[in-house]
Amino acid sequence: MSIFPGRSKDKSDYQGEEHWISVSDLMSALMMIFLLLSVFYMIYWTEAENLEREDLLAKAGELSAKVATYETAIAEKDNLLAKTTSDYKGMVGKAGELETKLAASKDLLAEKSKLLESATADYQALFSQAADLEAKLAGSDKLLAEKERLLAEATAEYKALFNKSGDLERELAGAKELLAEKSKLLETATAEYQALFSKAGDLEAKLTGADKLLAEKERLLADATDQYKALFDKSGDLERELAGAEALLAEKLKLLESVSADYQALFSKAGDLEAQFTGSDKLLAEKEKLLAEATAEYQALFSKAGDLEARLTGSDKLLAEKEKLLAEAGAEYKALFNKSGDLKRELAGAKALLAEKEKLLATASAEFQALFSKAGDLEAQLAGSKQLLANKERLLADTTDRLNAALVEAELRADKLDRFVADAVIYEDVIEELRQSLLGEFNPDLKRWNAELRDDLTFRFNEPTVLFDVGDSAIKPKFKRILDDFFPRYMKVITSDKFRKDIAEVRIEGHTSSFWGDLDSNSHEAYFNNMRLSQDRSRNTLNYVTQLPFAQRHTAWLRSKLTANGLSSSKLVDKNGYLLTDPNSNGIENSRRSQRVEFRVRIDAESKITKLIGSGKKAQ
Repeated sequence: MSIFPGRSKDKSDYQGEEHWISVSDLMSALMMIFLLLSVFYMIYWTEAENLEREDLLAKAGELSAKVATYETAIAEKDNLLAKTTSDYKGMVGKAGELETKLAASKDLLAEKSKLLESATADYQALFSQAADLEAKLAGSDKLLAEKERLLAEATAEYKALFNKSGDLERELAGAKELLAEKSKLLETATAEYQALFSKAGDLEAKLTGADKLLAEKERLLADATDQYKALFDKSGDLERELAGAEALLAEKLKLLESVSADYQALFSKAGDLEAQFTGSDKLLAEKEKLLAEATAEYQALFSKAGDLEARLTGSDKLLAEKEKLLAEAGAEYKALFNKSGDLKRELAGAKALLAEKEKLLATASAEFQALFSKAGDLEAQLAGSKQLLANKERLLADTTDRLNAALVEAELRADKLDRFVADAVIYEDVIEELRQSLLGEFNPDLKRWNAELRDDLTFRFNEPTVLFDVGDSAIKPKFKRILDDFFPRYMKVITSDKFRKDIAEVRIEGHTSSFWGDLDSNSHEAYFNNMRLSQDRSRNTLNYVTQLPFAQRHTAWLRSKLTANGLSSSKLVDKNGYLLTDPNSNGIENSRRSQRVEFRVRIDAESKITKLIGSGKKAQ
């Protein structure tokens, strides 16, 4: 009988379709196998009991050990089951916590919304700053327009100066022509002056000749006067002589009249005598003789009077001739005197004309000097205008260069602002995303570790009794276990592909309170003792975490990013964890919370923004 009733022994069964046995057949087969094994075992046991008892006992011991091991394993399984049950309960509890966290996440989401609104407000502020920069850029455009207007004005002024310089050149040319005209007039005046001077010389020569002629005329007049005086004296003598002759003639006439009277008387007497003495011829002859003598004497006197009259008439003629000569000499003298007056007046006129010419010459010279000086001033003014124009052109070129530089600087600032805004947005986004990732990773552990994740990505361990002993820098075992759990997970988040390139630095910071034993907390010694302690603690923490297996796979990256910083009591916090310098702080140090270790991430966008702000300040 086959022990596998479901199969046929026939060869064709192995080549044909396979038939599966039922469960009951299988159980029957197993029971038979068990019975056979039991029989075989009993036979074997019976046969080998005496021969291999000790070996069986040893095997029994081994089996007992294995049973114990199995029991231990079962106990561990039971423990595992209990732990699984506990974990299940824990998971149920965690589910509740997750619900709480979900509510907290909603709160965080609301807070994130607020942060988003704040970021939006900051972005709007940055956008407003960008608008201000655009306004400044528009102001730069206005400044450019103003500069262009000044350039146009300077160009117009340059053209005006150029035209004015042309006018000045034309005026200078006119001045030169006027100067040439003045020079010609001066030459003409000089020629006229020389001609007048020559004429004055001729007039002086003529006047000298006239003076000589006048002297000669005066001499002749003096001679004529002398002759006239002589003739006058002679005529006086003649007049006296004539007067004497006239007196004599009068006396003779009187005598003649007397004689005539006597003659008449005598004639009458003679008549009387003739009448009386008709015959007295002797007396008559005597009378006639006397009458003849008287008549002869009368004729002689009359002839002498005729001679005197003739001589007197000749003297009158001579006197008239003399007077005529004297009148002619006087008239000629007067004519010469008048001519000398005319010559003097002409000479005075010539001298006045000469003085006028000299005055005109002096005026022309002064005008020439003035024009020459004015021409020099015009040339100096033209040179000054050209220099001013050159200065204005240089100033305009400098202003244009400065304006172009200002425009380039404005464009650079606008570009920096754009990059600043972009980096600020990236900064906010990266911080928030990294914060959410760290919260997602460590939120269940924060309470257990007495730790917190601050908004600035500072992971703070607040329990000083867990971290270090008082005044000691050796890491306590419990903190080591926390670091064993914390640091690999922390590194896993920050070195992920999402954040690795944005990490600029990971700082391990050691902080202390301000107290040190019995020392004054404000003392120099307390501060530096705490400085040494905080530095030792941060270095020991760094040394420990970098030796963890996960960290050793990132040695190069950690050496370039991870730093240890001991800050003593420089950053004290209050009971709410706010820095005492924070506006939200109550300003009172909390010694317990101030003793802490912090892991702080500084992202690269922060350094970029710092560089941009620094470069912006330098540019200002």
